Amino acid sequence: MPSFCTKCGTALADGATFCTSCGAPATGVAAAPATPAPSPTAAAPAPATGMSPAVKIVLGIIGAFVLIAVLFAVVVTVGVWKVAQSVSVDERAGKVTIKTDKGSLTMGQTPKVTEAQLGIPIYPGAEHEQGGFSLESEKGAVQTFVFKTSDSVAQVTEFYKSRLGEKAETSVASDDSAVFALNNHAGSDYLITVATEQDENKTVITVTRTRKGPGPGQ
Repeated sequence: MPSFCTKCGTALADGATFCTSCGAPATGVAAAPATPAPSPTAAAPAPATGMSPAVKIVLGIIGAFVLIAVLFAVVVTVGVWKVAQSVSVDERAGKVTIKTDKGSLTMGQTPKVTEAQLGIPIYPGAEHEQGGFSLESEKGAVQTFVFKTSDSVAQVTEFYKSRLGEKAETSVASDDSAVFALNNHAGSDYLITVATEQDENKTVITVTRTRKGPGPGQ
């Protein structure tokens, strides 16, 4: 390690006993101040490994959709359960009744009906057919009855014209169809349609009865 003269500061050679510049003895020399070692550079902090804002937004949106889907499933399940609790089926009568806070609603096929029950004439010899429909509530009822006959549309039309008379409004569209409207007859409104069924070559008579107010359907 180099040393220096304490008197004049001249650098001395290794092993020198006197300063070559001023002649001062080398015994008083002081060692050169050691150069301080550079302090280690602090390591830069490692970058955070967290999710980017875009990923967080996407995950948030997905989570919101999942929550909405779960809530929707719960609502649907509760709704189906409530409907199931309010529905009753009468297999013998062929009717389905739905009870709500606004009243009850009954649906089903219409059974065979007599002239007295229907409230208007039934074409002589016409057979009651399936396909009728009944819808009843506390506010009234709508019932449809279907009949078929081998007689022609003209024969059936003439029968209803003669039996209903001026009470009914008649509209004959063609030789294959006719419509009768009878309003406020025995507390009900009636719509009678007469048409040809090409497949069976028969005449179909459809009677729709609308009744307002509570009471039995027929």
